[in-house]
Amino acid sequence: MIRASQTPVVWSSRTKPLAMKTNRLFMLALLANNTSAGQSPSFAHLQANNIRARFYAHGLIGKDTITGDADFSVPYGANTHALYAAALWIAGLDANDSIHLAQLKYDQEFPLDYSPGPLTTDGTASISSATSATWDQVWSVNSVDVAMHHAYCACLNDPGCDVAVEFPGGYFIPPYFATWPAIGDIGALQAQYLAPFSDFDGDGDYDPANCDNPCIMGDQALFFIFNDKLTAHSTTGLPIGVEIHAMPYAYVGRGPALDQTIFIKYRIINRGTTELHDTYIGFFNDFDIGNSSDDYVGTDVARNLWYGYNGDSLDQPSGRAIGDGARPLAFGFAIAPDEVGN
Repeated sequence: MIRASQTPVVWSSRTKPLAMKTNRLFMLALLANNTSAGQSPSFAHLQANNIRARFYAHGLIGKDTITGDADFSVPYGANTHALYAAALWIAGLDANDSIHLAQLKYDQEFPLDYSPGPLTTDGTASISSATSATWDQVWSVNSVDVAMHHAYCACLNDPGCDVAVEFPGGYFIPPYFATWPAIGDIGALQAQYLAPFSDFDGDGDYDPANCDNPCIMGDQALFFIFNDKLTAHSTTGLPIGVEIHAMPYAYVGRGPALDQTIFIKYRIINRGTTELHDTYIGFFNDFDIGNSSDDYVGTDVARNLWYGYNGDSLDQPSGRAIGDGARPLAFGFAIAPDEVGN
């Protein structure tokens, strides 16, 4: 592990309380018997380990919205899938006990509750279509790039380190470091700090040329921001005014369990002025364990875990779905809170 004298930026947001302001959601993928319509937002794949999963900039997970096929491949490289679609759900009651709900299922409920981008911090919790379009991105970061950036900057600041010897071919900052959305548009009333970063020189700004870099979890991570206020909700309750910072991540070569696990950390911020009570944060998911026609589901309440598994020992193909064969997998989701408060 290469260490340098970076100080992570710590920020706070002036927000109204939501019952759970910040939540970390762990999505666990376990192998059994084995160690749309409309224009959808942009997407990227998390594919650090034995899973290849599609994540969209508005929060949808899994489904290819163009072909309608599943895109959550387990094991990575195969054409078998464990999940068809999934997304974060948030619901609560206001002072009049009217329900506010933000949800997404298959990217077919128009207008969609969720859209890319951060909200304003002036209490209106608003966003324009143009701003949302500029945030229609999913950033992908690899820990090896961050470590190399650390090593180069540490060498630059070490009189005993010869850059020409340590980096004989020179060093080039990864281009995506420059587009990392660390700083919000203050003129557009966005929060000052958005995506997490290491502030090497401690000046409170983000500049990779001054040795700053994205902060991520895991060996590969994605990052995107979405909200529930761009459009009127379709078939659900009233909007909330939440801004959600999502970071899916995964580890490589850390053992069979982590090699088959994806984690997602959600930072949920109420940018509006409506305080909610009896707020619930949950997750919609449609398991497709290979051939989905014979899937079963179960729960383990004590561990906040729900899971899907094949109904028999042989998962046969059906239609366009390729079965998992004689060793079908089991796939579980677990939710664990990270931080609670304002």
